[in-house]
Amino acid sequence: MSTSFDIARKATVSKAYATFCPVSEDQTTYPHTVITNHHFNRRIEIFTSKANIENVLKIDSLQKNSGTWQYYHVTTSMASFLKPQFLDSFIKRENCLILSLDAIDTADVFCIYNGFLRMSLQRETYEKGGLLGKQSKFSKLRYNVEYNLRKPEMVRGNKMFDRLVWALENTPLENERSFLVAIYSSLNSTAELQQFPADLFQFTEYTNILEVKDLGNVFIPPLDPFEDIPDLSAIASKKLKASEQTSYEREVVNENIEHILEWAGLLSLDSDRLNATDKIDSLLSTYRVFSNSDSEPSTDTVTKVSVDGFIVSRMVHQIFLDILKTIPRDSWMVFVVYGFQDAPVSWGFAEHSYLTDGDNDIIIVVPPSDSSSPSPRRIMTVETVGSRDLHC
Repeated sequence: MSTSFDIARKATVSKAYATFCPVSEDQTTYPHTVITNHHFNRRIEIFTSKANIENVLKIDSLQKNSGTWQYYHVTTSMASFLKPQFLDSFIKRENCLILSLDAIDTADVFCIYNGFLRMSLQRETYEKGGLLGKQSKFSKLRYNVEYNLRKPEMVRGNKMFDRLVWALENTPLENERSFLVAIYSSLNSTAELQQFPADLFQFTEYTNILEVKDLGNVFIPPLDPFEDIPDLSAIASKKLKASEQTSYEREVVNENIEHILEWAGLLSLDSDRLNATDKIDSLLSTYRVFSNSDSEPSTDTVTKVSVDGFIVSRMVHQIFLDILKTIPRDSWMVFVVYGFQDAPVSWGFAEHSYLTDGDNDIIIVVPPSDSSSPSPRRIMTVETVGSRDLHC
C-alpha cells in the first residue's frame, strides 16, 4: 500500500510529488516505474554512511556504468538516424537512446527512446514541415510530433514513413544539430552496451564519470516523515474529530517531507551547514537540520558517490536495486537522479518544458529500518517537476 503527497507552494516554482511504499518485487509498482520511465538521465548521486561505501563501490552495475559505458556525441541531421542501416539495426532491433542538445522552450528538440521518435517543434518549423502533430500543452507556439518507428509499416515505400523522411530531408527539419546517443541491448535487463556504428557517423566517444567524495561528519534528520507525529487527542481534547487528527497529521508529514528535501538539496550541494562542526553565525544563516526532539539530530560520516554522463534508465534501475540490497537495513541512503532539463519528455510520454528550472528529477529516501524485520523496506520516492509540467 502506498501513500502520496503533493508539495507545491507557488505556480512559478517546481512541484514535488512524494509517494511512500514498500519496495516490492513487482516491477510495475513504485519506485520501479518512476525510474524505468524516466528516460533521459544526466547524473546520479548516492549518499550513505561511509561504512557502506566499500561494498557499494564493488557493485558490478555501478562499475560497468561508470567504467565501460560509452555514449556518443554526434553532429548530424535527424534524417540520418532513419537510414535503413541504422533504423533496422539500432532502433527496431535494439534500444537506442537519442537526445538533441537544444533549448526546449526556444528551439526544436528531438529524441528517440523505446523506438519512439518525439519532436518538440516551434510553430514555424512545424508548419513548414507539414507533419501531423498536437499543439503543446504549454504554448500555442509549439507542437509535438510523435512516431512509433518500430511499427511494421515504418519502412521505405509506406506513404506515412516516406512523408516523414521527406520532411526531415527537405524542410527546416533537415538542419544539422548535436545529439547524444547511447545504444544498448533491448534483450538484456542490465542494459548491455552495443558499439556505435562508426561507418555511418563521425562521432566523439565519452564515458560516464564516477566520483567519490567524503562529506565528513554530517547531521542526519529523521528520514521517515511519519515518525513521532504527536497525537492531538492526547494534547487537546478527547472530543477531537478523527478527520481533524488526519488533517493535522497530513500537514505535519508535508512539513517533514519539505525538511527532508531541503536537507537532501543541501547534501547535494556539499553545504557546510550540514556539518556537525559548523559554527556559522545565526545572522548569516538561520538554517538548522530539523529534529523531532529538543536535542540535536544524530550524526553520521557521509560519503557521496556520483555518476555523470548519459545514463539509460534501465541501468539507473539496476544500480538502485543493487545498492538497496547491499546497504544494511539499519542503515540509510538517499538516491538522486537528475534528468536532462531540455528533454522533450520527463516520465513516459509526459511533455516537458524548461520555463524557470527544467526540473524532472527523482529523489528516493531510504530510512533505516528494523534489521530483523522480514517485510520489504518502506521508502519515500519524490518526483520533482517544473512548474508547468504535468505529473503522470
